[in-house]
Amino acid sequence: ALFVVGGTIGFLSIRYVLIRLIFHPLAVAVMDKNSSKKELAKFTKYAWHMLAYIFLWIWGFKIMIESDWSFFKTWDIDLIWKGYPHPAPEKLICKYFMMTQVSWYIHGFFESLVVDAGRSDFVLMVIHHVLASVLLCGAYWGNAHRVAVTVCVEQDISDIFLYLSKMIQKSARIPALQNKFLHGYLIWQLLVVWWCTRIGFLGLMVLRCLQIIGPLGLITPFGKDMDLLSMYLIVSLGCFWIMQLFWGIGLAKMCYTQMSAGIIHDIFHDQKHSHNGDDKHKGN
Repeated sequence: ALFVVGGTIGFLSIRYVLIRLIFHPLAVAVMDKNSSKKELAKFTKYAWHMLAYIFLWIWGFKIMIESDWSFFKTWDIDLIWKGYPHPAPEKLICKYFMMTQVSWYIHGFFESLVVDAGRSDFVLMVIHHVLASVLLCGAYWGNAHRVAVTVCVEQDISDIFLYLSKMIQKSARIPALQNKFLHGYLIWQLLVVWWCTRIGFLGLMVLRCLQIIGPLGLITPFGKDMDLLSMYLIVSLGCFWIMQLFWGIGLAKMCYTQMSAGIIHDIFHDQKHSHNGDDKHKGN
């Protein structure tokens, strides 16, 4: 608990320092000179999240390539579930990584209250942070660390692409980056990565869980061998997948708009404002 509290404070403190010293000046330098404070704040969030997710992904990937059960080492997704609950000594290598992830999502909860209040999916985003934190804690105490680390790694890779794409799109004062082909490529690339990892791979993990763990009776409602923690973990993981599907469909809609109308409209961050009879897109 002390590690999580300290980690949350650490993330919030590092965020404050980096934004003041690096990310805010960068936003002012590359964004449109008429950008509002709220738009600048969103850019600094993108930069901070991209940096943090690169760090977390490298750490998680390192754990996976050093673990015998890792999908990246065996190409066998079933090892994520076989033998569940997994040996407790295994999770020692994962302990600080998982608790750091919990700290990150708790930090994200407080950050969202300030930065993301204007998002159309604000409530879903806050629920996501809470669910991710509790899911990671449950996975740690329930010896489902293989699942937790794998999910974190496959989720974080798409976040890196997401925030990099947003930073490039918002860098209006760098002409080389304001290219419709480049923006179109980035959003389609993000769509592919998102659907392959957050929907395809995560969905396969949930399916294999039902097929491998199901016969053991641990997740059979009201069964004699039912385990409440296991039930909670798989239900939460299923809800987590549904959230990714919701955002993935929204991303697919953005790609369709880009292909048909030639514009990229973020349906979660952007809103239409009427001005002299014309609709203009303005980031919130």
